[in-house]
Amino acid sequence: RFKMALALIVLLAAAAHAWTPIFSDTFARPDGPPGRPWVTPIAGMPPLDILSKRLCGTTQTPAMINITVDPHVSYSISYVFSADSDQGFETYVLANTKGDFSIDNTFIAGCDGGGSGGTCTLAICSVPDIMRLGCEKYGPTISLKTGTLYNMTAILQPSQTFVSVSDLSGQVLGQYSASPIPVVMFGLLVGRQGLTCAGNFALAKE
Repeated sequence: RFKMALALIVLLAAAAHAWTPIFSDTFARPDGPPGRPWVTPIAGMPPLDILSKRLCGTTQTPAMINITVDPHVSYSISYVFSADSDQGFETYVLANTKGDFSIDNTFIAGCDGGGSGGTCTLAICSVPDIMRLGCEKYGPTISLKTGTLYNMTAILQPSQTFVSVSDLSGQVLGQYSASPIPVVMFGLLVGRQGLTCAGNFALAKE
């Protein structure tokens, strides 16, 4: 309970800081590949495509942003997401530590949709770990509704990593914190079973 309260305090404090935009994307362009600076498909993974001005996937589909960042700086990543299936609430911010577009060197921060239908379990861990055994630790599991937009926010600081999901009114539905990730490149993953889509993606630094 103390850890959750601390995460909320830090998230609120971070929200009050001045963030400098680095990159944003509304995906307001024709259906198909998202184009630069997005890199998709990632080797061995299905492509992530624009559909009706949203970036959509169905099977844990990733895309990386070909912009190198400084791991000693704090970053805020936010976007809205929705799922057409109650098995589809899986979406993560991707944080690559090598700048090599490899899933093997990437951490996730966001929603694990692998639980019971209509749920998101907040998670922060490496992709190899979650593919082998699952994260060593998970955050809270929250209930979500299909066809409803939610906000995903991740804050990566040199000292800690935070993730939260809120509704469009700003009410926090769940949040979680874990160890810092020495990120040098960001990306996005959406989808598990059924169509999951993201929009209004924004990356900023402190």
